[in-house]
Amino acid sequence: MQKLIIILFFISTITACTNSTPDCGDEASIKVLSQIINEQYQKSMKTKELNLYEYSIENIRLVAIDKDTKSKTCAANIITTRPGKTKTVPIEYRMELTSDGGFYMSAQGLYLKSGRYKIFALRVF
Repeated sequence: MQKLIIILFFISTITACTNSTPDCGDEASIKVLSQIINEQYQKSMKTKELNLYEYSIENIRLVAIDKDTKSKTCAANIITTRPGKTKTVPIEYRMELTSDGGFYMSAQGLYLKSGRYKIFALRVF
């Protein structure tokens, strides 16, 4: 019986810990941010152009935490490389918890061919 109580305590502790917004640079955050970047590159470029571009996400940092909503605002640089040219684009992204235990991310600052900065969002379950 005592072992069962200890096991239940650890399970509840682990469950409680996962009910938080991921850190700016953890695997889940970077995976979602990469999905947003890939979707926007695919929308803004032809397939032939996509093969020429590579990008990396660097200088990831925490900008702010809202303790009431448990949301985090983060910043990073997207380094886009193609033959003969490298471009650095600063972005900000915000992560918020959803009621079902996932998180929602919106990113701002992705540069498209039109030269405008836009806001993009993706919900993760």
